[in-house]
Amino acid sequence: MSFSTGKSLRKASLQPGTAPVISVDAPAVRRSSLGLSTSMIYPQSPAERHESVKVTRAMEERYGFNFLTNEFSTNASLEKEYQAYCTEINLNPACNSSILLWLLWIVTSLIELPKLIGGDATERSISLTSLLFSLPVLVATPFLVMIVRNKKYQDRMQLIFCILVHFCAFSLLGSGLVCASQFTLHIAQRDIGGIESMAANMSAVAASFCGYVASAYPASFVGNLTGQVMVSTPNALVVYNSVALNSSQSFGLNNYSSFWSYPDRTGTLQMTLDYYVTDVVLPIAQLNANLVRPLIILLIAPLFKLDTYYFIATALTTNLCYFIFLSLVFPVTSDQYLIRNKFYLVFVLAGLSSIMAIRVRQTDRFMRLNFLHIRSVEEKVRIAQEQKEQIQNENRSLKRMLEAQTGHGSDALDLDSPMAKVITDLTKIQQSPNLDAGLQQHLNEIVTLLTKQGHNLFAPDIHEQLKMKREVDLDADTKGWATTVLASKSYQRNNNRRSSTQSDEESVQPVMTLRPEVRLPDEAILSKVNDMMKAGGWNVDIHAVSELSHGKPISYVTYVIFERHNMFSFCSVEKHTMINFFWFIDAGYLPNPYHNNCHAADVVNYVEFMISTVDNGFFLTLLNIQEVFAAIVAAAIHDFRHPGKSNNFLVKSQHSLAVRYSDSSVLERMHLAESFFLASERDFNIFSGMKPKQYTEVRKAIIEMVLTTDLSVHLQLVGSLKAALLSQNRNDVMDSPMMLMKIIIKCADVGHSSKSTQLHARWSELIIEEFFLQGDEEKELGMEISPFMNRSLENSAKNQLGFFEFIILPFFDVVAEIVFTPGFKPILDQVHINYNLWKKAETMQLKSIKDILDQVFYVDEHATNSMSRISFLPKQPPTPGSPTSNAIS
Repeated sequence: MSFSTGKSLRKASLQPGTAPVISVDAPAVRRSSLGLSTSMIYPQSPAERHESVKVTRAMEERYGFNFLTNEFSTNASLEKEYQAYCTEINLNPACNSSILLWLLWIVTSLIELPKLIGGDATERSISLTSLLFSLPVLVATPFLVMIVRNKKYQDRMQLIFCILVHFCAFSLLGSGLVCASQFTLHIAQRDIGGIESMAANMSAVAASFCGYVASAYPASFVGNLTGQVMVSTPNALVVYNSVALNSSQSFGLNNYSSFWSYPDRTGTLQMTLDYYVTDVVLPIAQLNANLVRPLIILLIAPLFKLDTYYFIATALTTNLCYFIFLSLVFPVTSDQYLIRNKFYLVFVLAGLSSIMAIRVRQTDRFMRLNFLHIRSVEEKVRIAQEQKEQIQNENRSLKRMLEAQTGHGSDALDLDSPMAKVITDLTKIQQSPNLDAGLQQHLNEIVTLLTKQGHNLFAPDIHEQLKMKREVDLDADTKGWATTVLASKSYQRNNNRRSSTQSDEESVQPVMTLRPEVRLPDEAILSKVNDMMKAGGWNVDIHAVSELSHGKPISYVTYVIFERHNMFSFCSVEKHTMINFFWFIDAGYLPNPYHNNCHAADVVNYVEFMISTVDNGFFLTLLNIQEVFAAIVAAAIHDFRHPGKSNNFLVKSQHSLAVRYSDSSVLERMHLAESFFLASERDFNIFSGMKPKQYTEVRKAIIEMVLTTDLSVHLQLVGSLKAALLSQNRNDVMDSPMMLMKIIIKCADVGHSSKSTQLHARWSELIIEEFFLQGDEEKELGMEISPFMNRSLENSAKNQLGFFEFIILPFFDVVAEIVFTPGFKPILDQVHINYNLWKKAETMQLKSIKDILDQVFYVDEHATNSMSRISFLPKQPPTPGSPTSNAIS
């Protein structure tokens, strides 16, 4: 997320949420088991119909509820959420219906095999055509089911099942309207042919009979065209009916024939009968019988969970195919009964399609109402759960305070600062019911002053006073002297300046060039690193980034961030200067197991993630771009040229750095000095585009953030946050940019404790190895070995438990309570998951980090070794005479 969009997103997320439930004010309304008004879907009385119309209009206004398809047309995100909900509950039933239908189709197709093998040529041709019509369903069904079960395509479930239903319609209509009609016609032609053959044989017999009669009774024989023979005998007149058929005589039928209502027809008796059976009787019978096939399609379509839109599309396609076939096959006739029959076919199919579409639409509407109800309930549950967790966190804090005051757990260290205890006592006094109102107000002011962030309690707030003094109160010289000499040197935001560091009139900056040792970042690698950062968030595998960037993770991660937030423009940083600076920062990190350029790049990524991603860019609304720039630079340099030894080691060994920095935050001051010394040269000065005042502010912010990473001042930060929590003055923290930046970089610096289990285990192995290397050197120098750094007395589980209980848990818990909204919850949850794994290791009495990784964290040995190799990549030695050539001895 860019800096420019962060504030708008945050403002949207802070709007008070309203439960997406449509209120129904009718006093007596039938309710379903879910509490929904059933009258909204199936109104019966006039009052219910009125209520249904009102609710529908309310839905249209609130959600853009489409009247025909029920879609949330003006709320795309809600529609997408509903489609995901439908997919979740409908996918398995729809797939099961597809497989069942596929099996039934296989069974019906097997019936055609005997005809394909043993029938005559016509039957084999018809059976083959029927199997070809079934082929789309037989082949496509398992393939489409496999596709829709793939998560990548589940958002297209409706389209895929609509295609499957169309395949079924094609096969069912084709096999019925074409193959079944052809097969029935074949049977009719075969039977008529047999009857005509029998009639021809009868004609031969009749001819012989007539010849005999004519010779025996020449005066008495009379034969007519109808095949009737009358013979006069001495006793009586004998009549023989249907003795012979005259099959060769041609005659015509037209509209003048009283019984003929079809197109004019001329031909023999055999031709006329063939036409009447095959072109009149059979088509009408087949169209009436095959009407059931499109009806079956309409009935099985809901089994595939099609929504209104796709069901209407399926119904239109099915109706269109049947109507086209009806218009082509139904005989032309003037018979009123047959015309009505044709109309009934159209009416039944179209009417049932409309009824089914309305039914599907009503079902979809009910599901959408049900979805909105469930969504509102889940939202209420989520809010209740958050309140429950907040109460639990407050209970834990109160329990810890109670234990501290009642003396329980006196064997443990008391991590509450004196200031926290003072505020606790004052808060108790404030809660006294007999307290005077004036005294109550004074106590409130005292607590506010004690918990005011960013101020020394024993120094006057000169900076705040000077901001409120008018020119007449102090002359310019006195005010300037007070500002430069007496005022605090800590970071103070100038609220009158703009966020951007660019001048009102852009100054022309000299074009910088890359140093000979430096290479431009590769665009393809930058794209991959950007994708890894987006996908991994705070859990990105920075060692994989280092391997991809050829051992220059800081250079690539910072470049991606500068591009993402447009810092080159907003902070007036020339690209070549930035590349030079961070390339040398990368090269200046020593190949320690833990404190190396991978750790620095990981902290940079974590800082950017916290600022721009947690809770939709929560911090982007509280920090300006200049402060974001300072946080990124501070993260990149916070361990620059770290020797892999602790401050305590440098002081005990009387190292030259300890002498130089007077034993106070030795390493942190060295990191700052080396970094600003590098930036003082023209080719590396990333601050050159800033005005002097802006540079001073940024430098102060960077110094304070880096000094915060010293663990010796960690409890001061935790104590100030606890004091704000106890006094309920959380806004003081939120309104203090410096305090927020300290929290961010502190979370990032110890961020490996909140990473996924595998990453946390690997980072823990590296820091423990670095501890052991210091212990080895202490042993070699004859010094007392620092706690948990003796390789021969390893107890890594106890080491990490102490780190979590004294450093990590108190800090992350109070940060979660005072600063963050639910966006921080996944990070806090992972902290507790990792802590519980270390407790499990201690319970199992595991001491070796290798055993803990194998039996508790289940870390793949190859992956761990691979990561270790990456973290131990040798760095190129600095070029003699370069700003970073003053290596630590």
